[in-house]
Amino acid sequence: RYAWDFDPHMDIFRLDLEGRERLFRRLEDGPDDRPTFGSPTEPGALVRLTDAPADELVSVVLAVRSVELERDNGDIEEFTFSPAREIDIASLVNGQTVTLLDNVRVEEGTFRNVRIRFQTEDGPQSPFVTAENGRVLRVEFIEARATAPVSFTLDQGDRRAITVDMDLRRSLLLNDNDLANDRIRMRPRARASLDDRAGILQGQVSSGLVNQANCLPAVYLYDGEDVTPTRLTANPGPLTSMLVRDRNTNPNYAFHAIPDGRYTI
Repeated sequence: RYAWDFDPHMDIFRLDLEGRERLFRRLEDGPDDRPTFGSPTEPGALVRLTDAPADELVSVVLAVRSVELERDNGDIEEFTFSPAREIDIASLVNGQTVTLLDNVRVEEGTFRNVRIRFQTEDGPQSPFVTAENGRVLRVEFIEARATAPVSFTLDQGDRRAITVDMDLRRSLLLNDNDLANDRIRMRPRARASLDDRAGILQGQVSSGLVNQANCLPAVYLYDGEDVTPTRLTANPGPLTSMLVRDRNTNPNYAFHAIPDGRYTI
């Protein structure tokens, strides 16, 4: 259930998740994708991947080499894919996810990060992106991992479902030199949330704000109340962002896997 506080002067929303009810995205034309854990006594984790949409890209195909769960003391639980899992990250929008770890057994403890490592070497699983004009660019990693802070504890019988949101708008870097060399650079950026502590933040956008010449409107979400807006590349920048959807008919936005808290839009 959602409880909202809205200040029309500051565009600030408060999202409270009441109780411990799990909140999951139900696809508009599909079944409930709620994960089922059963009742084992060993602690375990389910990790899913989604994407904050990128601009003017049809596909972003990356090969996931491994997923790591980092403990508070720095120790790593690593789960490796052989061969690496090839995933079109750009297709994971509007609440769609792909499962990376499906209720894997994890030793008890307290954790602080989820980390996804990508394959970089040339070959049949070389990373690439496809633009709307059909041009294909190879991906050159500045660093081949995305680290997403998320704090959770696993005790006997505990299960944790975690969604990792890749932010392609902040991860991909492109300039004229890149285009001349048929490449796009990538420094992966991601955030993570516990599914039973997160929900969907969505709303409408006035047509008068988006139907302007030479305008590609986007919505930015900032962590905290009354935050002064900054650019996407600022540090700190927005928690996430997305282009306005259905600009010509019903302008709207929807942010998925957002933890409970106060936000500025």
